[in-house]
Amino acid sequence: MRKPFSIPDKPFSAVPLWVGFFSLAIFLGVLSYSIQQKWHPYVISWCASLSILLPCLFYEAYASRHTITIRQENYVKHGHRMLLKRIGLSITIAIWFFLIWLFPYYREPATHLINVATYPATVWWKLSGTGTLLQWQLGVGFAAFILIDRYLKYTDLCLLTPQDGLFSFGAFILKKKEDIDYKALKQYSLQWLVKAFFLPWMLLWVNNNFQVLVNYSWSHLYSLYKNPQISLTRFILLEWEIARTLLYTIDLGFATAGYACTLKLFNTHIRSVQSTVWGWVVCLACYPPFEQMITASFMNYHGVETRFLSMWSGTPLIISALWIIGALSLLSIYTLATIQFGIRFSNLTHRGILTNGVYALSKHPAYISKNLMWWWICVPFFVVGQGWSQALGDCIRLALRNFIYYLRAKSEELHLSEDLIYREYAQWVNQYGLLARIKYYFTKLF
Repeated sequence: MRKPFSIPDKPFSAVPLWVGFFSLAIFLGVLSYSIQQKWHPYVISWCASLSILLPCLFYEAYASRHTITIRQENYVKHGHRMLLKRIGLSITIAIWFFLIWLFPYYREPATHLINVATYPATVWWKLSGTGTLLQWQLGVGFAAFILIDRYLKYTDLCLLTPQDGLFSFGAFILKKKEDIDYKALKQYSLQWLVKAFFLPWMLLWVNNNFQVLVNYSWSHLYSLYKNPQISLTRFILLEWEIARTLLYTIDLGFATAGYACTLKLFNTHIRSVQSTVWGWVVCLACYPPFEQMITASFMNYHGVETRFLSMWSGTPLIISALWIIGALSLLSIYTLATIQFGIRFSNLTHRGILTNGVYALSKHPAYISKNLMWWWICVPFFVVGQGWSQALGDCIRLALRNFIYYLRAKSEELHLSEDLIYREYAQWVNQYGLLARIKYYFTKLF
């Protein structure tokens, strides 16, 4: 391996590092103010989402400014394409509503998504005092449909290949076989499966976290910090839960924005979706309801956070505080891995290759930090109030859960390796990433 100072430049990253941090600063400012004002969680969702979306969209619009131009040749058969796209989008939304009705378990997050999306109608209805809530909701829905239609129309005129997956789906519905691109149709179907499954859950979780943060007594937190009888280490122990909630809220906020904002016009669209069955299986195994069916039922481990916190009761506070700081550091790396995507994050998809920040150290910083955090928090190898056989079982079960993430990482590598930039990036990380650097210094020492 070369010496550190001779490390060559990395492949170009799809999103500069500053974009995520700039959006994060605005997001935290909006979140802080909204919590102080005790806003409704739905209002916070709108404001927090916009605080992430707008800065990222401004950058993406600037970066793709040369492609946001109308191509005169796209006027040919423009009306025909728009007819098929409107039909395809309408049927797609109808199928989504049918699935909401069909699967009760999915109804809660999906209904929550609809309520958040139509919340401006609720506010305007209350302020106006006229009409019914349903009328206002239908009005907002119609306005959104018009905006989406204008976006589709303009995007169709700008695309290099306007006969995309939505066009093929419309052609499939009307049985126009000569217009169907089955590869594009497959990718379109998978893209909507990803969006329809993950977006409602992400929005539900982030809203639950907003509710926790709004209801939390921040004045109590300040009084604890100023209390001379409470040391800094004890303060860190008491506030572990709220610190973890805040980090997960940031992570979920950026993830939700990513699922909601897949726009071809601004180059944040989905290039491709994981097409292997095993890739989908290992990913969905980490999310409800499949997580409860698979990992929680068969790979559940006894070492949980309550044991983690209680086991330090007899140790010096400085040791327990350092342990929690370690856990929060790992969770911060996990959160940072999502922030770096800006509005391009979504599972099972390729939306551009990141090569900077924590991704310059490892191809899978989120998975590594998350799984290390579980070992760090649960410490299943400590025999505290249990036999060695229970501790061994906890370790094996947690290792099996880690193995699922290992399979997720390998399935993602296989999918992203279709992109030349990712292959170059993967080779760079293998030669100059964190593990390669540790190996270099280790061999120098020994």
